Amino acid sequence: MFKFAKGIKKGSRVKQGQIIGYVGSTGLSTGPHLHYEVIENGKKINSQKLKLPSGKVLKGNQRKIFEVNKIKIDVLKSNLISKM
Repeated sequence: MFKFAKGIKKGSRVKQGQIIGYVGSTGLSTGPHLHYEVIENGKKINSQKLKLPSGKVLKGNQRKIFEVNKIKIDVLKSNLISKM
């Protein structure tokens, strides 16, 4: 890759169709490119038609406990980063 797109770094969330980087070639180049595929039960499938679970929605006390734990983890991460 020639360079990453603005705002892209390790761990960044990206969306389908979003530019994540540049390979430094122009025109009808068939040079370097990013390739990925999704394999389910040993078969390649169209990732655009893949149905993924939305995740569990936490409510009430479970949500409060989650938020408190998230803050604790954020503080621990911040302390580790500040020591670097």
